[in-house]
This record gives sequence, C-alpha cells and structure tokens, in this order.
Amino acid sequence: MKKINNFLILILAVAIVSPSCNSPTNEKEHENKREASFKIISAFGKNSKLSGMTDNGLSISADGRLFCVINETDAFLWTALQNGDDAKSRKLHGSITYPGNITVSMARGLTLANHKLYGVTENGGDNGGGTIYSIESKTQAVEIACEFTNKENLKPISLPVFDGDSSLIGLSENEKKQKLFWYVYNIYSKKITKKTECTGDWFSFGYFPNGCVQMGSDKCIYITDVFASGKPGTILRIDKNLEKTTLLYEMDAKVAGEPDGDLVFMNGKIYGLTSGGGPTDDGLIYSINMDGTGFEVLATFNGDDGHLPTCLFRSSTGMLYGTCYSGGEYNRGCFFEFNTKDKNLKILKHFKDSEGSYPNGRIVEGKDGSLFGFLRHGGKGEKGAVYRIKL
Repeated sequence: MKKINNFLILILAVAIVSPSCNSPTNEKEHENKREASFKIISAFGKNSKLSGMTDNGLSISADGRLFCVINETDAFLWTALQNGDDAKSRKLHGSITYPGNITVSMARGLTLANHKLYGVTENGGDNGGGTIYSIESKTQAVEIACEFTNKENLKPISLPVFDGDSSLIGLSENEKKQKLFWYVYNIYSKKITKKTECTGDWFSFGYFPNGCVQMGSDKCIYITDVFASGKPGTILRIDKNLEKTTLLYEMDAKVAGEPDGDLVFMNGKIYGLTSGGGPTDDGLIYSINMDGTGFEVLATFNGDDGHLPTCLFRSSTGMLYGTCYSGGEYNRGCFFEFNTKDKNLKILKHFKDSEGSYPNGRIVEGKDGSLFGFLRHGGKGEKGAVYRIKL
C-alpha cells in the first residue's frame, strides 16, 4: 500500500509540474532562443590579401553568384558561389589601372541592373574623373562602361540605383566640391543622359549622405544621413525628376539618432534602423509613413539582444531580417528577425569568435530563400567570412 501511495504522489507531482514546463511563457522564451541553421560558406585565410573589411556587404547576381567590393588598402572584387566551395572564392581584380598608371579604388559596392552588376570609382579614367564599371556574372569580366570627363564636371560619390528600366541614377560632386549633382546613365546607350544640380540647402540636410542612395516604392530617391550639420539624423526624399529635395524627417535626439543601413519600403511605410536610441541607447527599429508623418519606434535593442543595428533586409516572405554589429550573448553581434505584424523581435543567431564575428554590410537572399552576409572578423584565418542562414 505504501508503494502505491508513493506512486500516486509521484503522478500527482508530475501533473502539477508539467503544465508549467509547457506554459506559453516558456514556449515563448524557447522560441526567442532558437537559432537558425548557420554555416560559414567561405572564410578569408591568413595569407590571403582578401578580408571581410567592407561596409557594403554582398550583392547577388541574377544567376545566384555572390559578389562584393572589399576595401583594404586596394579594393578587390571577390565572388563566392552559393555551394560554399572555397576554391571558387577568389580575387577577380585588384584596383583598376588606367592609362597613365592611375590606380583607383572600387569600394562602394555593386548594383544589379538587368543581368549585370555595376559599380563606380571616384577617380581614374583618362581624365581622372572616375568611372562606372560593369561585371558580367558568368564570365566575371569587368568593363569600363563610362569615364567621367571635364565636360560632365561630375565625380561619382555614391553607389547608383537602378530605376528598373534602363538607367542608373547616382550622386556626384563637381571638381571643386562646391556643388552636388544627380546624373542619369543609360546602360544601353552607355551615355550620361541627364545632369541636375541638387536643390535645397544640402549643408543643412547633410552634405554627404551616410546611407546609400535608394529607390523607393514610389520611384523617388531616398537618402539617410547621420552627419546633418550636427543633427541626430535625417531622411531626405528627392522627387522623380531629381529637381526637388525634401527634408522628409529629422530625428529627435531624445528618441533616436544616427540612422544606419538600407531603408525598407513596404505597405506604404518606410522601415529603418538607428544605431542609437532606445532606453539603453543600443539602437532601434522604426517605421514612418511615406509622407514623413507617423514616426514610430517598433522595437529597441538592449545589448543582450544586440547593439548597433546596421542592416535591415526584407525577405521574399515579407519578414524583416537584420544584424547588429555587436552585443548579443558573446558581444560579437547577432542576426535578428522582426515581424512587422506583431512587432516581435527574435534573435536567430549570436555570433562568436570561433565561427566569425561582427556582421557588417548588406544581407542578400538566394533563390532557395537562404540569406547571406559578411562577418568582419573571425572565421578560418581570422580575416572574416561569408555566412549562410537557412530559416
């Protein structure tokens, strides 16, 4: 009888404890701690001249090859195929040398336009005024598509955006750095078809954009700027004709500051990151209406779940993903997922030195839905690595 009573007591204890183990709170904690499938697909070795020191991150071609521009003393073009074969991760070109042995840097990233990737150099060319160059993905051949001359009086200072049709739109300055201009380059005629001086008080807006020049869902140009004459950060909008610059939003230093990374345009709103702001000043995710109204803080970071968010990306599923440069469990950065519907922030990966650390630059998506990004340090050879996340 004593054994039976003890058995009944044990069953009763299990029945009481079990619900708490499967409580919604614990399930939520478990869900937030889950990690996505993670793999280093290419690491930069100790003897390689290549490293992950890039602020631009990855670009992906139409046939699925990964490309980036790496800036370390000289700039290199590098590619890694998505099968993770390190033998196919190699230097394609060093800095381009032009007539007269003028060597220039190609460190502003790449833009996909139809079936080619395009980039710019600030110097070089026959007149030393900079170039637009293209890369053919399959052959990996580099072609100088346009050389800026004294006639244009332009010097490219930003990675151009593709208008979805036939042209690249970029920001440039004149030789004396006194004025800013928009230029339109037709990828088929290989000519500059338009040059428009930037209007508005650019010294108040922010003379040099910190963020990338981006094309919004409304076909207007958007720029984020950290260094806007001492302001905590601004978002600028340039109309379709490139003739009007509007200060769309100025950050409130008490709420958020230093907008960083690409903007995401979705459902009539703009989503973005600031590297400062929030209760612990570790950064935040925000949204704002396309007309500049309705600024809202959607989520904040607290160090344990990330510090210095620097990348935001919309996947084909509509979910937002991104990285924090530092913070997280090992203080080496993390990879997060953000659901705009329920405003739920999940950390899917905490980076650590044994794998690779400090994620930097853009995230891109492969055809199978995998996401790829750069780690600035760590990895085999301790010079950074390229990773793949499968969700």
